Amino acid sequence: MKSKRCTCAPHPSIDLTDAYFEYHGRAALNDIGDKSSACSDGNIFDDVRKQIQNACQSHGCFHVSIRHPTSSAENSPCLPIGCLAKSREDIERGIEALFSPPFLKESLPNVSSLEWEEICDNGTVETVFCDDSINLNRGTFRGRSAESGDEGHPKPEPKLSWEYQRCCSPKQPVTSPEIIKTSLANQQWRVLPQWTEALHSVAVTVIHLLRIPPMLVLRERPCNCSRSSTSESPSYKHPKCNIDLLRVFRYDPLDINDSSLGSSAHSDWGTVTVVWQDDKGGLQTYCDSCEKWSNVDAAASIVPDYYPSNDESSVAVNLFLHVGDFLSLASIQDNVAMPIWHSPRHRVLCPVRSCEESLLSTFENSNLSSKCRRSLVYFAYPPPGISLNDAQSVIRHITSTPASDTTRGSSRYHTMKMYSVLHDQSHETIAVGVKQFNRDEIENVEEATAISYERIRGTPFDEVIERKWGQVQRK
Repeated sequence: MKSKRCTCAPHPSIDLTDAYFEYHGRAALNDIGDKSSACSDGNIFDDVRKQIQNACQSHGCFHVSIRHPTSSAENSPCLPIGCLAKSREDIERGIEALFSPPFLKESLPNVSSLEWEEICDNGTVETVFCDDSINLNRGTFRGRSAESGDEGHPKPEPKLSWEYQRCCSPKQPVTSPEIIKTSLANQQWRVLPQWTEALHSVAVTVIHLLRIPPMLVLRERPCNCSRSSTSESPSYKHPKCNIDLLRVFRYDPLDINDSSLGSSAHSDWGTVTVVWQDDKGGLQTYCDSCEKWSNVDAAASIVPDYYPSNDESSVAVNLFLHVGDFLSLASIQDNVAMPIWHSPRHRVLCPVRSCEESLLSTFENSNLSSKCRRSLVYFAYPPPGISLNDAQSVIRHITSTPASDTTRGSSRYHTMKMYSVLHDQSHETIAVGVKQFNRDEIENVEEATAISYERIRGTPFDEVIERKWGQVQRK
């Protein structure tokens, strides 16, 4: 039985500007001037809250726009989001610099003798950067590898990525030879914590607007863990305060006849995911009701009526946010068949290149390099120690509004069988959501989903995620 909930495009769009600045409590809102006064009524945040709740229920994902004053964007940003209040081209250049041959050779151990393509096909490499003080930051470079998505694709996915952990506490000691102290690496590396905090601040705002208490589904506070843990210091044994992470992606342009997916179909495991993407497109969400994929508009921008079309006093930061499996499962009501908030299944298509360009490395041709798809993806998770049971006991009171009649005719586990957190992603699996099942197959898949759900409900979710990372080869 298919879900009756249609999640096709267009996806909801929400202007988060006033709510963002109000929540983060900075005087920068005044820089926008009199234009914001048109929405200064106290009901504006109730309106935004309802928009977010409706979007979580209807699609599980939505566009977000935050307008940041250009006066602050040109100098040091007064709020975290300020580092993204730039042109797409500027942010793309910052992303591209992290994958340039000089940066990779200088920042990754034992690869200086390799060619760029060899580095990109060399799997996973961890490295540690030291800033101007003694603080350490651990990053992971991932070349083209098979991340074992739900569809069990054995071949490497055509993308590169950097991974940055928001918590500074390393789980293992750091030895001095591992630490990269070179000026080039340090200068380019600094954008990662900035981008991380920018996207984190948006996730915090949305969770606050949903009236979810602090420290339940997201660690709002900054990380205060030691950044200077080395093999000579025992502090590296301290538990991590959060498992949130930023991944910076660079998707290869492919031949027109190449059907490889940049990211195979999956749902995200955690609380919420916040995405900045360039204008190449490629992100798609799946509608189970209509059995089709919808493009996420990469150029979506919400401009309130009180901004003139030629306004140059602020820059719009356009993002895409979607609910993760944890938050969706936490919204389950005992008397409703499906989770109130939807965790969307999605995938990424790579951009297309010509036959002539297919013979070149993307760093041998600037035009080809410009065709790569680039994105920043922030994955927010509940704080360590929190389980689904913990979150459900609170969120069921927040999502007490009865679901519409269209959600009552489907099996709860029909929807949940699409949630990647309930799959064993280390094995080849059927592409749930893009294949027709007979009745016996549906019952078997849904039974396995129900068993998996009951098994993880009382388990601290960071332990669940640790196992999931092992399944997709991220340990």
